[in-house]
Amino acid sequence: MSKSLQKIERELEAIATQFAEFEGRFREQYGQYLVSLGASIQRQLILVTYQICTSTYPTEFLALSVGDRERLQQAIQALGREAATQLPGLLDRPLRSPQPSSPSGGPIFNKLPISPEQLQLLKEKLLEQREQFAQRANDEDGDTSIEFITIEADLDLLAADDDEDEDDDDDDDEAVDGEDETTEEETDAGLPPTNPVEFAQWLKQLDGAIATHLKTLSTKANRLLQGQGIMSHKLPPKVIEAAMQSEEGSVGQMPNLLNVLVETEQGKGDRAAGMVQVTAVRLRLAEIEFAEPQVAAYQSKLRELRAQAHRLAKQYHTLKREESVATAEAAWRASWYEPS
Repeated sequence: MSKSLQKIERELEAIATQFAEFEGRFREQYGQYLVSLGASIQRQLILVTYQICTSTYPTEFLALSVGDRERLQQAIQALGREAATQLPGLLDRPLRSPQPSSPSGGPIFNKLPISPEQLQLLKEKLLEQREQFAQRANDEDGDTSIEFITIEADLDLLAADDDEDEDDDDDDDEAVDGEDETTEEETDAGLPPTNPVEFAQWLKQLDGAIATHLKTLSTKANRLLQGQGIMSHKLPPKVIEAAMQSEEGSVGQMPNLLNVLVETEQGKGDRAAGMVQVTAVRLRLAEIEFAEPQVAAYQSKLRELRAQAHRLAKQYHTLKREESVATAEAAWRASWYEPS
């Protein structure tokens, strides 16, 4: 026998009271987490940039003038401060309606100057090339402390003309800088979550916003390093962005550092080309938490709150379903009559 509508409504009111109290605690705890995460991002960005400039590309760094070195360091610090300042504002993001997915894949793949068939070919060769290189490394010196992924690419196809590169770089910089603005325009159309189910959706969007924030910061840092001549100009930035989507390629002893080994073709049909190793910034939340115990401690507390949010959402969803059934039953009885 189903519950009465009055009882269901009382239980929904109790859930609403619990949710209001829970949401306040969650936002307070998450705000502290974002402040701690912002400070950790600043530190990790500086550490990974230091590693790239002093260990991976020391010659290129030393080729800079003292003034250029100082400007590079100050620019990296400014990127970290900006990212840390923007993080707490993510809590004010309203709930967004889900956007229809693009049949061609994510935004990064839409921006790549290669066809979907070429992208699929790159994906298929990632593991094969990486395993072959790892096997050669094992045969030579047995050193497996650093993992590589390999992308085979024809740079004649991926690299545009010099003039086009300049225009594209300007457009890409505007896209990266305006990414948060676009997001804000999308979120302005939404509303704050008003119940546990909407809150669970909002929380998922918040997690995605943090991941996007880290990816955008990594892209800006890599472009800054390329612009100063630290990282190689031979590899198009968009290929680095595509490689950043892979779960492989992180250096085991240095978090947030991506090693990409690219096999290039000098011309069409010429497969006797060399290998280009590029080390890039790739900030990832899991690696930041691993390197920063304070952030990991906050995340542990948040996991408990997330579990509570899930329970509230489940209870709310069940009660709303029961309310619909009870309301439909009452409506049926109200309109039913026996013919005389």
